[in-house]
Amino acid sequence: MQQTLFKPQPNTTPSQKKRSQTIIFTALALFALSGLMIGFVVGIFTHIQSGNASKANHNTSSGVVIHQQNPTQTVTIQPMQMGCPTPTFNGTEQADGTTPYTFVAQAQNNSTTCSTKLNTPIHAPGISFKLWLIQRLPDNGGIAFTDGAQQIYTTLNQPTVGKMTRNGKLQNDTIAPIGGINFDATTPQVQTSNAQGQVTWKYTLAPTLQNGTYDLVVLADWSGKFYNWSWWQITVNKAGNN
Repeated sequence: MQQTLFKPQPNTTPSQKKRSQTIIFTALALFALSGLMIGFVVGIFTHIQSGNASKANHNTSSGVVIHQQNPTQTVTIQPMQMGCPTPTFNGTEQADGTTPYTFVAQAQNNSTTCSTKLNTPIHAPGISFKLWLIQRLPDNGGIAFTDGAQQIYTTLNQPTVGKMTRNGKLQNDTIAPIGGINFDATTPQVQTSNAQGQVTWKYTLAPTLQNGTYDLVVLADWSGKFYNWSWWQITVNKAGNN
């Protein structure tokens, strides 16, 4: 016995039934085709999204750097021959124990002369400086040090004793610090230069100093390899004496 897909309706002719079946099959075919097209489009879209995500993940994991900064380079200045350190200070000072004074020293790079016209500043940090007070040197005299730069460097925190010179000739007389200069706690007697090759001392003069002229000696030693020094006259007045 043959079964039909659709039960014939009353008053329906064979041609009408055939046309109805054709319409139904066509509609089903179109619906299936539209479903297939939607699936195809969704698949393409999903593939594109997946590809973009994969590309983004690849770029992230590859560690590509868009902006790269060069590391900061520190320029190191090697020790060189040194000239006489040049100062800025007060020429006349009170020995009252309270009046503050400032002495600034600048490293210089000419080893053959102490002329400030020929010297040029050394702009380098880490140069060791020391300042102290001595009795006034005679007009034809000076102070010299016979130890090498390394020996001077390792004994900077000890009293620095020099030799007298007269008319440029070394003598047997020794010249030792006399004290009387009290350094501020923020600027110790021995310290290292800043990036400009300078040091600053703040100090007072002790009331025990007598009226008269003295010399301030400033010495610069660069890592125990090179050193030089200079001395500068200072007039000291007791409190109340001008």
